[in-house]
Amino acid sequence: MAIEAVAIEAGYGGAAVLNFVSFDIRPGELVAIIGPNGSGKSTLIRALSRTLLPTAGTVRMLGDDIYRIPAKEAARRVAVVPQHEDQIFDFLVREIVEMGRYAWDGESSGAVGRALLATSSDDLSERPFSQLSGGERQRVLLARALAQETPILLLDEPTAHMDVGYQIATLSLLRRFAGEGKAVAAALHDLNLVSGFADRVILLHAGRIAADGLTEDVLGSAEIERVYGATFERLRDTRTGRIVLVPEFVPERAKTSHPRRVHLIGGGGSAAALLTELWQLGHQVTLGITQ
Repeated sequence: MAIEAVAIEAGYGGAAVLNFVSFDIRPGELVAIIGPNGSGKSTLIRALSRTLLPTAGTVRMLGDDIYRIPAKEAARRVAVVPQHEDQIFDFLVREIVEMGRYAWDGESSGAVGRALLATSSDDLSERPFSQLSGGERQRVLLARALAQETPILLLDEPTAHMDVGYQIATLSLLRRFAGEGKAVAAALHDLNLVSGFADRVILLHAGRIAADGLTEDVLGSAEIERVYGATFERLRDTRTGRIVLVPEFVPERAKTSHPRRVHLIGGGGSAAALLTELWQLGHQVTLGITQ
């Protein structure tokens, strides 16, 4: 296995975010980690990447506990693209990408140039990182990870802030690397991008795995509605055969002319969809246990 997570628990300031999360990822797989805001996607990426030490459980990369091997050796196995990164010093783009060669003592053999070209960042190479747009910064952070030339890639919202063309180009690139044998795990928000590019999906909800399986099986399951608190119509793309999810909206004409005050008592899983529907219908909704 490229990645093995065994009963991971992790959080911040004593508050748990991940609870007994276990899965594995094989070389050649592109796995999408999905779930609503606060479900634990970014925390999971941090725990896998040696950024956030789990309070329990084990993370293995290519058979070794990632927290028990030297930092340089870990950097030769796993490259990470964070959701965003603030730079204290105003490095040029080329200098940022060259940092990906730290684990290899700076020797690049053309890796930096290839990474810049692959991410369409070569024309940005002499610009200060601070002067880039959000989407351009994401491309540069991806280039740095590619320059690292590792068998494992971890990405936290790699397509955030990107125009749709760059989103597709980025995920096509990740798809290509998975086809070449890399293990790729990416936290993603857009379910239809997930449908188009991922081999497998891990669906998180409240810090636990709600579903883990082939992309079509997870996206076609009732767990999607339960976790996201929304209703989806599922269509079939006639050209590619992939599943497309279209969220159902309540039109203005369907809203009630007699809004009521409704109080719900229920868990986030069972009550979320009903809460959304009542709110869309125009009712005033509150939630929780009252004394």
